[in-house]
Amino acid sequence: MRVPVVVSKDLARKVMAALHGTDRSPNVFHPMYAFVRAHHRTLHRARAAIRGLCVDVGCGDRFFEAFYRGAYTRYVGIDYLPADSIREVGIASERRRGIDFHDPDVIADGRTLPLGTAIADTVLLIEVLEHVPDPGRLLTELARVLKPGGHLLLTTPFALPEHAQPYDFYRYTQFGLRHLIEAAGLRVGNIEQVTSLGGVVSFFINMFPVVGTFRGGWLSRMVKLLCAPVFLLLWGVMNTWALVWDRMFPKDGFTLDYFVIAEKP
Repeated sequence: MRVPVVVSKDLARKVMAALHGTDRSPNVFHPMYAFVRAHHRTLHRARAAIRGLCVDVGCGDRFFEAFYRGAYTRYVGIDYLPADSIREVGIASERRRGIDFHDPDVIADGRTLPLGTAIADTVLLIEVLEHVPDPGRLLTELARVLKPGGHLLLTTPFALPEHAQPYDFYRYTQFGLRHLIEAAGLRVGNIEQVTSLGGVVSFFINMFPVVGTFRGGWLSRMVKLLCAPVFLLLWGVMNTWALVWDRMFPKDGFTLDYFVIAEKP
């Protein structure tokens, strides 16, 4: 006999957000804290490269509009909306590709950007390249819209699990990234690993209790709910361990993400 117990995604999300923060602003008890902290610190160190017209391709929730506010003079967010959520078709939709998605200033899928040539001082491509079927074509478009001397800031996964299925196509090494970016006509200034082995290990251990929670039955949901205090403790310990490891040991090819800064000659 099936027991009618339901733990909804919305309720679980609200409870957990109150305990460990959100994906964008986590505390040490969030399963992705160590990764998000390393990612944000890496991008913050590149703040000096942000200037003028900043074009954020794949802007999503427009997080970097606030993150880099004060560094640029104008921000333009570009993203793709599914057909049923574009206002022009007359169909009301609140989903917008996820609960945190905000409407972009420009709608485009990246194959052709509706922007002039050599108009952008900065282009952001943050956690987007893996979702593009033709990355070379997108990078060539980004090089086209950049002014000479303008900068591209890019992050993309190396060891992260599949996400946003089925629109997750590639994982890149630093050598593959250099090849693609230089083939697009840009000069690579720096390629940096965002985490070390400590970050990789802690991330996968932390995600183990999370993956598949809402694909299973009510029993698995209830077990994980009852174990939530243990998970919070585990996440706190593993995140702290990852931060210490990243400071003590070099980044030696084990990383969750790569960061690249490139310049248009």
